Amino acid sequence: MNGSYVFLVDLKRLTAAYRRLVRVLNLLDAAIIAILVYGVVLFLGIPAFFELYWQDVPLLARAPVIFSILLGCCGAKLLSRRSRSDIYQLFDPKLSEKTRTAYDNRRSNSVVMEHLAEDVRRGLALVRSADLIKRSRFTLGGLSMPLLHLKTISAVILFGALLIISHSQIGEDISPPNLQPLEELRDKATSLFQEKDLSDQGDEGPDIPGDIYGKPSLAVLDEVNLELLLYSGTGAGSLSRETETMSHFFQTAHPGEGVAVPTELYIESLPSQHREIVKRYFENLAEIDK
Repeated sequence: MNGSYVFLVDLKRLTAAYRRLVRVLNLLDAAIIAILVYGVVLFLGIPAFFELYWQDVPLLARAPVIFSILLGCCGAKLLSRRSRSDIYQLFDPKLSEKTRTAYDNRRSNSVVMEHLAEDVRRGLALVRSADLIKRSRFTLGGLSMPLLHLKTISAVILFGALLIISHSQIGEDISPPNLQPLEELRDKATSLFQEKDLSDQGDEGPDIPGDIYGKPSLAVLDEVNLELLLYSGTGAGSLSRETETMSHFFQTAHPGEGVAVPTELYIESLPSQHREIVKRYFENLAEIDK
C-alpha cells in the first residue's frame, strides 16, 4: 500500500463503528415495534387469554410476547432495507465527496491520487466514532437530536409505560375479564379440527354398517366396545310390512250355571297355612255387615 493511502485504515475503522451503530439502531427499532404491538395485544386481553387456557404450556402461554418480538424484528428489517443511508452521509459534505472519490480510485497510482489520499487521511483522522453518533441525527422542524439517543429514550419510556400498565389496576381494566369471544373462537377452531378428524375417519371407511335394523352394530363408549343388537319394532321409526289377511275363529262352549259353595267347604279346600287367615277375614267381614 502506498504510504499516502493509509486513509483506508481510518475509513475501515469508521466503517466498523458505523455498522455497530446501525445494528444498535435496528435493535432499538425492533424493541419499539415489539413494545407497541404487545401494547395493542395487551389492550385486547389476548395475553390473559393465553395465560388462562395454556398455563401448563409455557411456550403457548408466552405466545403473545414471542409474536410481538418476531413482528418487531420483521418491522426493523423492513425499515433497514428502506433506509439508504451510508457512512459518507455522516461526514462533512466536502470530506464526504473527497472520500468517495479517493475510495473509488484507490487502485490508481498517480500524483493527483496521492495528494487526494493524503488530504482524505488528514480529514478522517480527525473523525471519532462518537462523532458518527452525534452526526446521525433526527431533525423535525426546530428539533434536532441524535437518532441513537431518541430511539433509546423512546424504547425506555414505552417499556416503562407497558410495565406500569400491565401491573396496575389500569391493566386489569384494559384486559377484559370476559374472555367469552376468544373462548368461542377457540371452541370453533377445536370443533373444526374435530370435524376434520371425523371426516377423515369416514373416508377411511370404519366398520359400522349403514343399516342397523335386525343386524349387529358396534358402538364405542369411553373406549369400551359394546355389542348391540337392535330389532325392528312397532315404535317410532319402525317400518311396516304387509302380511296376508288371516281369519281367526273362536271355539264355542255351553254356558254353565253358578253354584253357591258354603264357606266351610271353601275354607277346607284351601291350604292349611292359609285357612286361619281366610276364616278370620270372613268373620271380620260378617261383623262389619252387621
